[in-house]
Amino acid sequence: MRLFVSEFLCGGGWSGGERPASLVREGAAMLRAVLRDLLRIPQMRVVTTWDRRLTEELGIESPSLQVLSVSGPDEEREVFTRLCHETDASYVIAPELDDELSRRVGVAFRSAKERSAEDQQTTLRSLNCSVEAIDLCGDKWALYEHLTRCGIPTLPTQRVGNKSDEAALPWPRVLKLRMGAGSQAMQLVTSRAEWEQAVRPYDSTHRCTEAIAQPWVRGMALSVGAVIDRSGTVHLLPLADQYIDPDQGFAYLGGRIPSAQWGQSVELLIRQTLSIIPGLRGYVGIDLLIPDGRGIGFQPVSLRDELDMPEATRACIPNVAGEKEFTTEARRHGECQIGSDPHPDETCRPAAVLNSSSPCLRASVVNPLGFESPTMGTHTLSTPLIVEINPRLTTSYVGYQKLCLNNLAALWLGDESLPQTLSWRSGHVEFNAAGEFQ
Repeated sequence: MRLFVSEFLCGGGWSGGERPASLVREGAAMLRAVLRDLLRIPQMRVVTTWDRRLTEELGIESPSLQVLSVSGPDEEREVFTRLCHETDASYVIAPELDDELSRRVGVAFRSAKERSAEDQQTTLRSLNCSVEAIDLCGDKWALYEHLTRCGIPTLPTQRVGNKSDEAALPWPRVLKLRMGAGSQAMQLVTSRAEWEQAVRPYDSTHRCTEAIAQPWVRGMALSVGAVIDRSGTVHLLPLADQYIDPDQGFAYLGGRIPSAQWGQSVELLIRQTLSIIPGLRGYVGIDLLIPDGRGIGFQPVSLRDELDMPEATRACIPNVAGEKEFTTEARRHGECQIGSDPHPDETCRPAAVLNSSSPCLRASVVNPLGFESPTMGTHTLSTPLIVEINPRLTTSYVGYQKLCLNNLAALWLGDESLPQTLSWRSGHVEFNAAGEFQ
């Protein structure tokens, strides 16, 4: 297979003035990590682009890797379209800023269809999530509405501009871009006077320039990676701590895998969340927040087991056959791939994090995560909230790659020779936003 891997910020696509340094670091780390996994696959040939305006080099050399140097966005755009058409498959790494991820994946899908029409023997494809899934997950307001309709616990969210809705949110509150990526343009606002100043740069006439507001909830920032292979099976990865600094605009500073903060299972919540987003495939990252119960008093919607879901929630679960069709029959994304310990001397034990046999998942059907009641006036440490769904590679991939004894990219591509249960090295890894290990 000849595979084209495109990273937007380092690959030459950026055209909007000075690049956000944090996104450049994260983009380069993700590109290097996935390239290393792909180059371990026999018969795999990979081509990528690199922006010659950058002072650093890609730093990976292999006879199976072709790196095309581009001068900027104009040349990159032409090379991107050509390689999407010429290669057997493509994978795009890009932020959701200005719909960039959706737009580039759309180009890749159209190129795939054009190539397939020209050559009936070609199985050209994009390895990204569908454009529809990317659009839904990248739009924080649309995702909030969808999660709420489906009974998935999440943060209360309001569009900026509706004075009555804004007044309902407590202080302090978090202001962020509706279509933002990472921590871009996020800020903590503590008073009405600060608020009036903070919202001025935003424009509600377009979703890419619109802002949303959420209450600031104290708690633990966590994430979970998932690999959805070509058969649709979901392989859940260990829970990870996220290092976030609210004093630096909620800057992402890195993470730790497995989590040192949270030992209860979130498997049911993650599987139900993934099941209501048609078109997810490949690597997906889910950000969570575990509130500590201080300073917030809204009533979250409790997560219900699929067998006891209200009709509105069951109607959000896609069927096996189609990405755009919905059914009232509950569907699970395969069996949990983590939880056993086949090699106790060389693997870590994330069973407490993602183990279907944990006491938390043996709780009652109504309260599968150990809730004290179906709805709660204040958050406690037993009510995880979904914050974001990233339909793309995330920086945590570098940590998972370091710990996993199996090739995650091969799993993603559907390598049937891989074991059904992933094996993990003992211990933990810590990494910064640039993917550098501590």
